[in-house]
Formats: sequence, structure tokens, C-alpha cells
Amino acid sequence: MVLADHGLASSLEFGSAESLSVNDHLKAMVSVTSKVASTQTLEYRFYWYNAQGLEVNVRKEPWRHVTLTGFDSTTLEAMSVSPDAVNYRVVVKSQN
Repeated sequence: MVLADHGLASSLEFGSAESLSVNDHLKAMVSVTSKVASTQTLEYRFYWYNAQGLEVNVRKEPWRHVTLTGFDSTTLEAMSVSPDAVNYRVVVKSQN
């Protein structure tokens, strides 16, 4: 997990990070909860890696957007394009 905006560290709490295989592709899920009363609009992108630690998706995924209202929770999720993916990281930044 990477926070592109260090200010988010005080306003978000990340819970469980899970992954599972779906039709030979890795599906990743990361829970996130707002720790503040105000609305936060976030952007996130997953990066996928093979067993050797090399990035495997041939195209970059677009930034996805999610809005958390005060103290709301959601799950960030994505599916790897490459069947070689065995690990991932997610970058989260504020859209504001």
C-alpha cells in the first residue's frame, strides 16, 4: 500500500488486504475507512507484479475514483489483466 499524499495517513485507516484467484487472474481487495467527518474524494490505482517482483500488466490501469463521506468505509478492488500476477500494491491519493 502506498499513500501518494502523506496527509491521508491521518484521515484514512486501511484494513484487511486480500487477494484471490478468479479464472487464473489475481483479484485484489483492500478495505479503507475514513477517520474524519468531512467528505474525501480519492483516486487509486493498482500495480501488479509477478513472482520475480516485476510489474506485469502491459497497460497502466486508469486512476479510479471513490468518495468517502464522513466515517464511511469501502473496499478498493481490481483484477489483474495478466495471469502472471502474484502480488500487487495500490497507490492512493487525494483528488482534492
